[in-house]
Amino acid sequence: MPEISVIVPVYKVEPYLNRCVESILSQSFTDFEIILVDDGSPDNCGAICDEYAAKDERVHVIHQKNGGLSAARNAGIEWVFANSSSLWLCFIDSDDWVHPQYLEHLYHGVKETGTQISSCDYLKTSQNETSDIIIKSPVTITVADDYVRGGSNIVAYAWGRLYARTLWENVRFPVGRLWEDVAIIYRVLFSVTAIAHIDEKIYFYYLNQNGIVNRAWRPNRMDEFDAYEEQLQFFSNRPRYTKVYEALQNAYIMAISYSYFMEQKSDLPQEEKKHYAGILRNKMRLALKKYRKTAGITFRENKAVFETAYPGLMQLYWIVQSRIKIIKGGK
Repeated sequence: MPEISVIVPVYKVEPYLNRCVESILSQSFTDFEIILVDDGSPDNCGAICDEYAAKDERVHVIHQKNGGLSAARNAGIEWVFANSSSLWLCFIDSDDWVHPQYLEHLYHGVKETGTQISSCDYLKTSQNETSDIIIKSPVTITVADDYVRGGSNIVAYAWGRLYARTLWENVRFPVGRLWEDVAIIYRVLFSVTAIAHIDEKIYFYYLNQNGIVNRAWRPNRMDEFDAYEEQLQFFSNRPRYTKVYEALQNAYIMAISYSYFMEQKSDLPQEEKKHYAGILRNKMRLALKKYRKTAGITFRENKAVFETAYPGLMQLYWIVQSRIKIIKGGK
């Protein structure tokens, strides 16, 4: 049986699916299997998956009723535990693709260091010109809190890493929620003592304008804050991770501010828009009251944050400031 199980959730990605699957099948490391989870895709993705399974015995296909990204990933995990003896799990999104040596270097990372997780950097791109990158960086080992605070590492997503299968025995993605990675991955990362990392951009994150992240603001995007709040609760009881806790507070506050301004630009009916704007303002006020000092949030450097929480007061502030400037002879 294969060493690595690669789980690929598939839904409405017909223009990109071949690129993703071909990049996996072309890996220099060949001891793997692919589980393509057709999550009730209404296009030809299901047929494309079946074609790959017919051509390559390493490809397995699950067809299921649409349940969302979490349900698709969970189906892949369940299949692995029921049907495979692989020791490692890897998630790749079906509109993304990977370097030809992606699995080789992630596998080398865990084997060289004895860790249960290895990771790499990623490249945001809308092009296809990335497969000729020459990998030169050595594997490094870091503890979870330093890894999480590392600016180049995406912590909120499942992709970009190789995980020991045992880490997923009692972990599944929350079904019916957006930002499912944010809700789960931090628990997996902080269940290990060390993480191996290759400082190379060998996972290619496609800037898909039709993807979930780029869709117009909708109320279900509030799921992000449930995930953040669960993380804040998790780290509040772990004093050794104080720096991570403070960085997370900052990220949470900034996420509320961003969501507020995106909600204001949305095409929701006016009354609905007003309703959710009020929820976000209240959420920001509570967050500022609880976290502002430890998160290092100041008015001078983060004006948009305060405009989220107190739009009326801030509008008055700017009017007063403009009048003071006129009185003093400013332009």
